[in-house]
Amino acid sequence: MSVVIILIAFLATFIIACKQTGKRRIPMLKNRQADSDSWIFADIDPTITEAYLGIIANAFMLHGPEQIFKLRPDDSLNALYNSCYLSQWSRLGGDSLELEICCIDIEKLSQSDTVFDPNCSLYHLLKKIAQARNNRPLSDQEITTLCGASVAFKMSRAPDGRP
Repeated sequence: MSVVIILIAFLATFIIACKQTGKRRIPMLKNRQADSDSWIFADIDPTITEAYLGIIANAFMLHGPEQIFKLRPDDSLNALYNSCYLSQWSRLGGDSLELEICCIDIEKLSQSDTVFDPNCSLYHLLKKIAQARNNRPLSDQEITTLCGASVAFKMSRAPDGRP
């Protein structure tokens, strides 16, 4: 009988944890409003921005535009990582695999061997990616290859494809 009670308690805890995983709470984003306009830049192709934000969303498990667009161009990958994990994970000896994954994918997006500093602002990294790509737009297939099917948003674009 006690084994059944322990099993039920374990399953209940597991189900609750799984439900909370989809609703990730990130302290630095908590009181922010989503603002997609802050990610539209005249000198950066919107497909590059889409792929870049998709990479960050995948690495840090951000779900949907309501979380992704709470990021601001002056944030950094390190600040995001620290907000997600530092208080709980680093004390347990966790590593920064999210940062490594993100930086590897950013290198793929930029199509260069440039080393990206996770302490730089997100805008600075995006600008470096656009420069390395000569601001060449990404096809839908390239975005899917880099980000999977998780990019559930498109940057606002005019009919000619420009912001």
